[in-house]
Amino acid sequence: MSTPGAQRGSGHDDPPSGVTASAGPYRPGEIVDEKYILIRKIGEGGMGTVWVAHNSVLDVHCAVKMIEAGSKQVADRLLDEARAAARLGHPAIVRMLDYGETSRGDPFLAMELLDGEDLAQLMERQGRLPEVEAVQMLLPIAHALAAAHAKGIVHRDVKPENIFLARDDVTTTQPKLLDFGIVKVEYSSRRLTIDGAVLGTPDYMSPEQAKGEEINGQTDLWAFGVVLYELIAGRRPFDGDNYNALMYAIINAEPKSLTEVGIADQELSAIVQRALRKDQAERWPSMRDLGEELALWLESRGVSDDITGTSLRRSWLADTESKRIELPPYVRDSLRAAAGERPISREVRKVRALPTEAQAEVAGGKHVSEQSLVAIAQLHAIGDPEELLRKAARRRNVAVVLGLIAVVVAGVAGVLIGTGIIAI
Repeated sequence: MSTPGAQRGSGHDDPPSGVTASAGPYRPGEIVDEKYILIRKIGEGGMGTVWVAHNSVLDVHCAVKMIEAGSKQVADRLLDEARAAARLGHPAIVRMLDYGETSRGDPFLAMELLDGEDLAQLMERQGRLPEVEAVQMLLPIAHALAAAHAKGIVHRDVKPENIFLARDDVTTTQPKLLDFGIVKVEYSSRRLTIDGAVLGTPDYMSPEQAKGEEINGQTDLWAFGVVLYELIAGRRPFDGDNYNALMYAIINAEPKSLTEVGIADQELSAIVQRALRKDQAERWPSMRDLGEELALWLESRGVSDDITGTSLRRSWLADTESKRIELPPYVRDSLRAAAGERPISREVRKVRALPTEAQAEVAGGKHVSEQSLVAIAQLHAIGDPEELLRKAARRRNVAVVLGLIAVVVAGVAGVLIGTGIIAI
C-alpha cells in the first residue's frame, strides 16, 4: 500500500477515550495492541489505512499503518517492510517503532509521526524546482537508497508520493523515504514478492521492471532519475495515453534530455540522462556513483550542503574528491573504463567516432588523445593521478631550488677563489 502523506500529523491531537473493538472499519478511540489509541485517519489505500495514534505507554504520538483483512503473504510483506527499514536506520528513511497484530488479527506497523508534505504535493503546489534546489532535495534520498543497496535491499517503488519532506520546529527539511511495502531483499532466503510480478508505480518503472524481469538496485536508480527529471522539468520523461502505451515508451522510447526541453545545463542533463538508459550496463554503476556526480555538480556551482545542511564533502566526497581529475565527462568515463571500473559507455564510443575538431569541441576546446587517456589510466592504476602530479610538481620545485642553491654556491666559490681568499 502506498502511503502518500501517511506520516502527516499536527502533533496536537488529543487521544480520545477508549472504544471497544468491533467488526467493520477501525474507529477513532479504538485501542490497538493494548497501547496504541487511534486518533484520526490520515491515509487510506486498497489494502489498509494509516492513523495518527497515541502510544499510551510512552505518552507520544506515532503513525500506525494497518493492513485490514490481509492474507498471510500481505502480513509477511508488512513485517518485511518493518525489518528492512529497521535494518537501515538512516535519517532519510522513516523510522519503524513496532510491529504487531490487532485484536482482529490484522498486522500493523508503528512508525515515527512526521510533519510536512510529500514531494508530489510540493510539485502540485509549486511546480518544478530550480535544478540546484531539486538536486539538494533529492541527494539525501540517494544516500538512503545507496545505504539500502549496500545491505541488499531494493525499494522498487521510488516515486514522489513515497518521498516525504519532514519539517521540524526550526524549519529544517529532512526528506524521508517511505513505504518499503514492496521491498526486495536480494540476499534473503525468502522472496518478499512474487518473481515476475510487475510491482511499482507505472510512471516510475524501469524497463526491466516493466518487462517483469529480475531486478536489482538499478531499478531504484532509474526511478530516482525519473523523479529528479520530473522535479527539474515539471514533467515526466515518459508518457502514454494508457498503461500499455506508457510501458511501450518506457521500454522503447528515448526521452528528451533536460537540455533539449530547455531546462538544465549540459552537465546535469547528461548525469540525469545516463540514469535513464534502457541497458542497465550503460547507467551509473550504483546510487553511490550517481550521488557523487550530483554532489560534484552542486559543488561546481558553489553549493556545499544538501537541503538538510549536511556537508557534501562529508556525505559524498570525503573519499572521492581527492581522487577525481577535473576532465570532460567523456574523458572521466574513459579513464574509469581503462581502470576497470566499468565498461565504456555509448557516449564515449560516439565521441571517439567524431572528427578531431568535434572531439575538441566536446572537451571544451581541449583535445585529449587516446595516448593521454592511456597515460592517465596508467597513473590511476598505481595511485591517485592528481596526488601523483602534485608530488611530481613538489619534486620538480625542490630540484629547481637545489639547482639555484648549487649555482649560488658555485658562483660564490668562484669569486672567493678568483680574489685569492680561498687558495686551491
